Amino acid sequence: MAASSTGGVKVHVVKGATLTHARYIHQCLPLARALGRRHFGMRRWWFQQDGTTPHTHKQSQAWCRSRLPNFFDKARWPPNSPDLNPCDYALWAELGSQVNWGAVSSKKALVYQVRAASPKMRARVVAGTCIKWGLKQRRLLHGDGDYVV
Repeated sequence: MAASSTGGVKVHVVKGATLTHARYIHQCLPLARALGRRHFGMRRWWFQQDGTTPHTHKQSQAWCRSRLPNFFDKARWPPNSPDLNPCDYALWAELGSQVNWGAVSSKKALVYQVRAASPKMRARVVAGTCIKWGLKQRRLLHGDGDYVV
């Protein structure tokens, strides 16, 4: 999921059973870079991901370091901190609240419902979450290792 402080959301569903680092590099990261550039230009955005294996793989980290304007690598970002990961603490919940769960009876139906739900996500929730994330990011970068509240 890609989200911005303008309230925009893009959900990308990767086909197949397992997301490997190679598939992540070839299918997801170029899309994330293109969306970031389209919304914010070359330098005005940050890329943040969680700690899953495809994200933290050395080749994925190298791709991000060399091709993204501002990137928190796995050594600098605490992915398991729910208050610092807006996808985990707010955006997935917002997406889930827009899914018609009664219509989900298979993986194909789930993918359809997720795609149908993403445009229904409330822009104020998405934008507010991203803005709060930006404020916490600044506190983290300037906090000298102290707790961020």
